[in-house]
Amino acid sequence: MSKLKIGVIGCGRISNQYLTNLTEWFPSAIEIAACGDLNLDAAKAVAEEFGAGRACTPDEVFADTEIDAILNLTNPWAHTQVNMSALEAGKHVYAEKPFALSREEARKVMDTAKRKKLRFGCAPDTFLGAGIQTCIKLIDEGWIGKPTVARASITMSTGMNARYQSAGIGGVLMDMGPYYITALVAMFGPVNRLAGFSRFSATSRTVTDMRRSDYGESFPVESPTTVAGTLEHDSGVFAHLTTTLDAHRYGPELSVIGTEGVLTCNDPNMFGGAVIVSRRGGEPMQMPLTHQYSDRNRGLGLVEMLYAAEAGRPHRASAELSYHCLDAMLGLKESSGSGTYYNLERVCERPTPFVPGHVESPVL
Repeated sequence: MSKLKIGVIGCGRISNQYLTNLTEWFPSAIEIAACGDLNLDAAKAVAEEFGAGRACTPDEVFADTEIDAILNLTNPWAHTQVNMSALEAGKHVYAEKPFALSREEARKVMDTAKRKKLRFGCAPDTFLGAGIQTCIKLIDEGWIGKPTVARASITMSTGMNARYQSAGIGGVLMDMGPYYITALVAMFGPVNRLAGFSRFSATSRTVTDMRRSDYGESFPVESPTTVAGTLEHDSGVFAHLTTTLDAHRYGPELSVIGTEGVLTCNDPNMFGGAVIVSRRGGEPMQMPLTHQYSDRNRGLGLVEMLYAAEAGRPHRASAELSYHCLDAMLGLKESSGSGTYYNLERVCERPTPFVPGHVESPVL
């Protein structure tokens, strides 16, 4: 694969994880050619730290004809605008989640990428990591028999700041839900229909973190604080999902109940972690991870997308997969309001699992 030049848009906190991984793991495939941000000081700091070609404005990154792909790490409310600008400039795009905040925005991006014959990929790519790929392998090999039910939940503290609970972020469902729904689709295929419930437990909250400069200040709650529901997958598995800010701490859970045992998965927000199988009549066993990428390997989806483009095959963290997850998240809230099932659009298939050590994987 030829070395490709990447332009980064958005030089905030998450950029450090992406660029650390891309520069340490994939130096033969990726060159960080430019860092763009409306805050030029932030762009300069990131460019200097990671040896990027230059720091500049987003428009200057889009205009650079030598840049092959854009890594969009902006805030959710800016995702669609940046994605569209990058695609119209003729660049492949890999974006942070969520894909968009509405189906209409997401469809516009998908249609533009198709029209321009460009690749579009979207986080999360944690499902490509060692943890979830090992879980998929164990499920497919029958370690817990036939899977019947999955339990997925993410709890977060009521002390999260105003930004997290704003309409521009979408609450814990839109921010953390993609990790869980993407992992579930990777395990069990697309969701056919769902039923959801949501609520606001408060109209305003107070910042309780004494390390913050806005400690003690109140802010409006603009997104549901708890969203829960049941998803019916193609394979017949029922997945019960709960996302809530009405808790005292961060608490991830993803487990799969089968006819012959239970699989306790790693935190789907991470690439690695403990994977435990409890089989009928036996003791719980922590299983060895069968795949690579068990660290904070954000950006793996971007590299896999570019490898797939080079090989002429579909990539895994695709626009269609991300749209399907967005459709599910919005459907959970809409189902709660209507009191009826929500039937999802059929736009994606189950992503092809990685084969350990296979040449198709981005192994350097």
